[in-house]
Amino acid sequence: MESNRNQFYDVMRGVAILLVVIGHGIQYGYSDYDNNIVFRIIYSFHMPLFMFISGLVVPLGSKVDFFWLKRKFFKLVIPFIAWIFLPFLFSDTKDWSTLIQNVWNIVQSPDRGGLWFLWVLFLNCCALYAGVTIYEKGMIKNELVILLGEYIVIFLLSKTLIRCLGVGSCAYYFVYYSAGYLISKYRIWEKIPQRNIHIFGGVGTLLYIVLVSMWRRIQFPLWLQPYEELLPEVVLKVLDLGFKYITAFCGIIAVWFCVKHLLAGCYSILALLGRYTMEIYVLHFFFITMFGFVNSVLGVLVNSMVSLLLSLMIAYSLESGRAVSVLFGKNM
Repeated sequence: MESNRNQFYDVMRGVAILLVVIGHGIQYGYSDYDNNIVFRIIYSFHMPLFMFISGLVVPLGSKVDFFWLKRKFFKLVIPFIAWIFLPFLFSDTKDWSTLIQNVWNIVQSPDRGGLWFLWVLFLNCCALYAGVTIYEKGMIKNELVILLGEYIVIFLLSKTLIRCLGVGSCAYYFVYYSAGYLISKYRIWEKIPQRNIHIFGGVGTLLYIVLVSMWRRIQFPLWLQPYEELLPEVVLKVLDLGFKYITAFCGIIAVWFCVKHLLAGCYSILALLGRYTMEIYVLHFFFITMFGFVNSVLGVLVNSMVSLLLSLMIAYSLESGRAVSVLFGKNM
């Protein structure tokens, strides 16, 4: 836990984990979820938001050094590995071939059966540690340049030498993680007049509404699709990646703006969710599929809220157990 916990960041975490659960509720509740507008809105920014917040809180905690990275290993990697094997250990039929295949799938791509966010966040922590070390040793005196250079290196590695282990996801999310870290460390918001921040938030929100209407998860955005036969594939992918970054950042701005101006009355509830994000992230998967495809708004909402509440209840009841808390990266 951060030594100087910021309640507003907990509120933002609460919003993010709520969106994760609802997004998964739609994914497991609708057979044609990619054409669901709420699903597309959530998936256009919810994990970038989580990564951005994770970067924001870094300067509030202890110094970024080897011991910091070691704590992150126990907080993120141990639960990531443990929850790969725990369901197998407690299953009635222990199929070793299925377990081996599952592990191999996760090695190839951590989102194929694992709690991928934990692993990718740890990779981002490793990259940040390397960047901060270079900066503090005075090898390069501009932290932004260092982090940008790291992004380029990781991105190129993910496209050439290392096409597994979530390196591609690390490259993609490192942009959000680094942005959060730099904004928090250098207190960017404090340097902007309050009136301009409100204008910035309003414009970002309006722009997000326009952009998300064209955003697609596994296809090129609507505005780019007419050029699929005209432009080289590499150009299409670069434009698509840039569009996804811009849309996600605008989505993050929109959430911040809405939370600040519309959800003040819900801060205590959202902050509570924000303090149990790890537990909810891990546990809701065990409940979110209980109803199967319901293909209805009410069914998805009920499924999502039941999964959220059950996860929260279990997390709260297990909070005092040290052995169990290790599985959720607590007391590290």
